[in-house]
Amino acid sequence: MFSYNQSRTPISGKQGYDYKLYNIFTPYAVGSYNPITKQFGTTQEPPSTGLQKEITRLNLKDYKLYTKNKVKNNTLAHQVEYNLSQKLYAKFDVWRDRGKIGGKSKYAELSYDELDELPIRAEDKNSLKINYLTAWINQEIDYEEEAVKRVFESALNNPKLKKRTIGYIRNSYELETAKVGGKKVDNIISRYPDKFNDARSAKEYLERSTDIIDEINRRQLIIDVISKEEDGTDIGPVIPINP
Repeated sequence: MFSYNQSRTPISGKQGYDYKLYNIFTPYAVGSYNPITKQFGTTQEPPSTGLQKEITRLNLKDYKLYTKNKVKNNTLAHQVEYNLSQKLYAKFDVWRDRGKIGGKSKYAELSYDELDELPIRAEDKNSLKINYLTAWINQEIDYEEEAVKRVFESALNNPKLKKRTIGYIRNSYELETAKVGGKKVDNIISRYPDKFNDARSAKEYLERSTDIIDEINRRQLIIDVISKEEDGTDIGPVIPINP
């Protein structure tokens, strides 16, 4: 886990290596970012998974079903996205056929696919499926975030894994600030003097770090504040690193 900084692939004719970017609904990379050229790239559209086909059939939008604000701590978002991209589509194929809807609904003992056999209108079936599918996706996101958080906290305090995990945080910081743009990041920081000790830019704030641990904690805070500004979500708690 936390090998995000290792999942680079050489790009012919380009300088350096690209970070792969993932969508939770497909196991294939959907984009890339080159930390040398500071440019984002796209990939050929991969074949749709069964989960993506069902999302399309129900007239849902994957970018509405999952946004980074679904992950409470934005530092963890890239790892959560990668993990889910590699298994959510497969878990859906099993859940839809063998899993039970659950809960207190009168359909609790039915599977997702068994909803098709209900003697109700097609639009009512689709409405039920939209509700259950959305709830299932949200549950899987919550479970994965909690699992990643526990491993993340453990890794940060494990001498053998700390360096690798710190690399992951730096890469996440690189990606998130690149998406927003340096000037906008600096403007955001200048609007929070209490949080950033009156620093006027990200560079100034990071240069005040007393050591590597302090630097990484500061990068996490910047990522979370950016998330709040961009998505209107609450700032997630920074996971502190012990010396």
